[in-house]
Amino acid sequence: MHSHVPFEPVAIADRYELTEHLGAGGMGEVWAGFDRALNRRVAVKLLKSSAFDGGLNALHERFLREAQLLARIGHPAIPAVHDVGTHSGHAYMIMQLIHGTTLLQFMEDEGRPSGTRIVQFAVQICEALSAAHREAVVHRDLKPENLMIDADDKIWLLDFGVAASLAPSDPRLTSIGMASPGTAQYASPEQHLGQYEITGASDLYSLGCVLHELIAGEPLFIGTTARSVGAHHIQTDPTPLRELRPGTPAALERLVLALLAKQPEERPASATDVKAALEAILLENGDDLASGEEQQTAPLQPQLPLYNVAAPTVHVGVDADVVPTLPQLAAEELSALRVFALTAYLDGHFALALPKLQQLVQYAGIELGPDSAESIDLGLVLADIWTALNELDEAEACLRELRENCPCSAGEGMPHENQSADRLRHLDIEHMLGQILHAQGNPESLPLLAGTHASLLSMHGPNAPEVRSLRTLMDSSAAV
Repeated sequence: MHSHVPFEPVAIADRYELTEHLGAGGMGEVWAGFDRALNRRVAVKLLKSSAFDGGLNALHERFLREAQLLARIGHPAIPAVHDVGTHSGHAYMIMQLIHGTTLLQFMEDEGRPSGTRIVQFAVQICEALSAAHREAVVHRDLKPENLMIDADDKIWLLDFGVAASLAPSDPRLTSIGMASPGTAQYASPEQHLGQYEITGASDLYSLGCVLHELIAGEPLFIGTTARSVGAHHIQTDPTPLRELRPGTPAALERLVLALLAKQPEERPASATDVKAALEAILLENGDDLASGEEQQTAPLQPQLPLYNVAAPTVHVGVDADVVPTLPQLAAEELSALRVFALTAYLDGHFALALPKLQQLVQYAGIELGPDSAESIDLGLVLADIWTALNELDEAEACLRELRENCPCSAGEGMPHENQSADRLRHLDIEHMLGQILHAQGNPESLPLLAGTHASLLSMHGPNAPEVRSLRTLMDSSAAV
């Protein structure tokens, strides 16, 4: 079970006071602070000591790399980095403190913005992306939660924690675990496919997802798991915006559809080009981009961020006698718990989703059996959460248990016509477990990855992106 890192509100390096806790994630916490030397307020980002055990391991490298990338970009819409170091076993980063509201919270509080305001927001986002891309930095996690609006209506681009550098001189850091960088709702098809080379075109796709949601008032694609959402991003065409919000200018609809092209090379060439197209739309349509439609809607009923409301409390014990039976737990309570957990998971709030998913997995195992489809599907989500939180031992244990319980014997290269739902679940388990073991340097990964590769090869052929990606991973695993 994860809990907040127990940082005490003391001075970091005898200079930076921790004054207010702002948030926490799987690797650490963010605080508002005060810089005694320069007499100013700052943001303090801290990495928990257990993430690197005092050495310069991959997580610590990523943390330092984030600071270096931010310092390299140096754009007024991206918070500046003032300092970086370690203190009492914790890596820290001192950053510019931004006061404002995330775009996610803005949509929940105020509803869908006017068309003009949406385009103005997008122009500013493109300016920040252009600056990052000029420095060969790809954000890889552009989403409403990482965009902040300040009191002057200025957009800030936040959280470069999973950013990638494309500069040839920069080291490539291998991803820890199997979870693709980014958030399922806004990640590009190539991110969902786990492709190694991610370019600025991926950020443009994420921008298209954000714009589509702002204009339509609902996420581009919705599913019950990150994998089902990813399948939509890979295969499903987006609904044209004018079908969802009549009055949207045709040029804006065309631009968003271009941003959402499945192939990176079919998207606009650069964020600078997108900005120019947006400015032309503003110029052509004046101050009324909705053609007479109501400019500001009522606050949206939150379709995804349901974890912002109180989650139902379900007390699940170890003994079956303590666990509520289905008649004791109202169907609406169970449904609300499931929606809460999966919604938090899909939006990248893994630590928040974790305890509720654990309850659901235990409940399903007792009520429906550990080999039920529901138990296996929820278990796969739980393993994905453990991986995203970098708890690879927990993820491995979860996947091994699922492997034992999945009602399908392992087999390699099973013909597509013989695939069953259980077989596909087993394939998912083998694939995830192989990637986890690969990340841990365990040679057991190679036969698992080979079996998965054989099955995917028979299903999709040698040129499918997922087959090529897995082949690359197998080659790297064999070279270890």
